Amino acid sequence: MGARNAMSSSTGQTSTLRVMITAGVLACIGGSAKAEDISRFCVVPVKDGAATPADVNGAWRITDTSFRIPGLPSLVFTPSNRRGQWTIDASRRLVPYAGPFPHSYLDRGHWVREPWSSRVVSITYGGGLMPGGGVAVLRPGSGGFEQIDPRSFHSVHVLPRRKVSVVTSSKDGPLTVGDRELIPWLSREQLSAHDIRGIYSLHDAPSLNATVVLDLDRRVYVLTDDDEWHRVGTLDKDDYGRLLDAPASQGVLLAANRSVIFIRKDADGRHFHATVLDSGRSYGASFPFKLSGLFGQILAYSKGGILGRGRGWRRLLGDEFESIPEGDIGLPDLLTPYGGHIEDLPTIGRTMIEGRDAMFLYDGKKLTPVGGGEWSVIGELPRVYDLPSIGRVVVTTKRGMFELTRKGMLIAIPTPFPADGLPMPQIADWPDSGVALVATRSGLFTLDSDLVAKPIPGSEAVGVQSLSTFTGIIPGTGEMVLTGAHALFLAVDAERSPDGVCREPH
Repeated sequence: MGARNAMSSSTGQTSTLRVMITAGVLACIGGSAKAEDISRFCVVPVKDGAATPADVNGAWRITDTSFRIPGLPSLVFTPSNRRGQWTIDASRRLVPYAGPFPHSYLDRGHWVREPWSSRVVSITYGGGLMPGGGVAVLRPGSGGFEQIDPRSFHSVHVLPRRKVSVVTSSKDGPLTVGDRELIPWLSREQLSAHDIRGIYSLHDAPSLNATVVLDLDRRVYVLTDDDEWHRVGTLDKDDYGRLLDAPASQGVLLAANRSVIFIRKDADGRHFHATVLDSGRSYGASFPFKLSGLFGQILAYSKGGILGRGRGWRRLLGDEFESIPEGDIGLPDLLTPYGGHIEDLPTIGRTMIEGRDAMFLYDGKKLTPVGGGEWSVIGELPRVYDLPSIGRVVVTTKRGMFELTRKGMLIAIPTPFPADGLPMPQIADWPDSGVALVATRSGLFTLDSDLVAKPIPGSEAVGVQSLSTFTGIIPGTGEMVLTGAHALFLAVDAERSPDGVCREPH
């Protein structure tokens, strides 16, 4: 009897143990299945990120001007309609941004980052006329700007070889930006010695081992790194522009609004001279001149002389342009007034140039047509996306999506979403997560290095629009800000997000 009871008890314990083990295994299997069902990526709404009547129900009005500044934890938006500045905080909520910089869309381009210190120096448009204006600095690790001078300045420049940042104005500049104060960079006596009453802008010119200086009277100087001054030209009154450094063209291009000047060293290597490439324009003199940064060359399209001789793309070498072999490819009608369109593609090591009838690639020496790149084949409105995170170049048109291969061929990409028609898919590189993102009429998709597209749960709510859906990556989290039709969203990578937001119902 006792043995029988013992055996019965043992059998019961064994049965119970089997049930427990079976339940545990099933739980693990179920848990694994559940984990597999959870996508690595998700889209979540930004709290309080819906457009308001102040935004006329359009979320793009919130983010139409955004700043991504190294050292700030998030993007800063300066909306055109609603008052104030806004940012997305650590809880993914749209909140007011407090800080002396930036304040409006007029602050775009008015900040520099010092490569030797990682400090950011900014000037707020209007200076003391606007709350919190003037010169402000963002020190590494501080998380916010600090104003160090309330005065108004019209430009800020960084000179890496001199390891200084300089602000300029007609009244108080040029001044170097110290730790907590501004210090004269050039004295009145030093400026007077060169008949300079003030400096308008400074442009770092690595190819010349110098700084190109534009004074208040629009005279152009080369200031060498060992402080020798060389006057090389003059711009029209009130003209200004940007400097394109082109070592392979043996100089730098000062591309202004009304005139264009190419500056290079003389044969002795000590003196400088400038060649006027265009002048006397009322607007847009710089449009035809393009920089291929990959090859350090200035390019321009020529309509040619009598009977079209010399027509085609040319590259600047020294003081003269030379024709590029196979360069007579024409210009797309819509881009003719702007001198065409070129785009560097580092992923395949070439520069894309749009011709009248097709797409071409430039390798620094000659132009070659892209196989299958005729507009009649691939369609209108081409957009080219260089995507280093997946090692691919993708092209979208009204007829679909294509890969531009290293061999210079366009190959159609099969997609699980409609890729033809309007609005066309929009693509953004997402280096923090090693994929690209594609915004489509069917929602958001990831695109991997094999060009496999996978849907992201919850993305249907975003709503693709004709304006850019991809607003920028938040520095502190690596999450991508998405501007939807009527609200803001975030694309989140669960492998980088510690709070498990992708496991929550949305």
